[in-house]
Amino acid sequence: MNKKTLPILFSGALLFLASCQQSQTKVEQSQTAPVVEEVVVTEHVWVVDEHHINEIPVTNHPAAKPRVKKESPKVINRIEAEPAGQLDYSVKAAEELHLAVKESEELVPVPVTEVTELAIPLDETQTVTAYTEKGKFEGAALVVSNGNGEIDHIIFDNKHHHKDYYNVHAGMSAREVRKLRREMKHMAHKGQVFFYADGSNIMYVLDTKFADGTEVTDEMVDQSFVSAIVWKDKNHKDHPQNL
Repeated sequence: MNKKTLPILFSGALLFLASCQQSQTKVEQSQTAPVVEEVVVTEHVWVVDEHHINEIPVTNHPAAKPRVKKESPKVINRIEAEPAGQLDYSVKAAEELHLAVKESEELVPVPVTEVTELAIPLDETQTVTAYTEKGKFEGAALVVSNGNGEIDHIIFDNKHHHKDYYNVHAGMSAREVRKLRREMKHMAHKGQVFFYADGSNIMYVLDTKFADGTEVTDEMVDQSFVSAIVWKDKNHKDHPQNL
């Protein structure tokens, strides 16, 4: 080995060591997973049952006591299935519901709006108060009064934020609703088709299209979809089951 060979070998050894160090660094970097902060987005869902909107009572029924938020749907179903469901009750005044919503951490009221016509014409005189999440104005529920300070009906039409405790939501087909609520009936009223059950405060508006004087058949209903959930006192004079 001559003197010229030694520097070449030495340089090669340095390059080899340097490449090994770079490879080791790359391996260590690839093995170290980047720290990613997990962001959990909570979507609030309004659940309407026979006597509540979420934890807020809509009637003075014995089962309509304020509920804690941690109660499961199973508990809700058990409460609603109690014999007390046959007891008489009255609907809360619109102002009481308004005050309850104002005190809620989840819902805030939108200013009252006077309207002369509503997409769901269940009554002639209507005062609408919309409720929604803080900072969000989509998917609000509409509380319609009868002009005497009493709640006439409440409309829920957002398929992402509204459902009832039967797990029905807007956009669901009538066939799917029948699987969840087998006792459903239908009738045409003021140009719209309503899907309802005897003895229930919860009914649905269907998107069924029909001409005046046309009989709405089961086949037409089965091809329809829910456009809105409507909470309305089953004892109200113009509830479909009482017409």
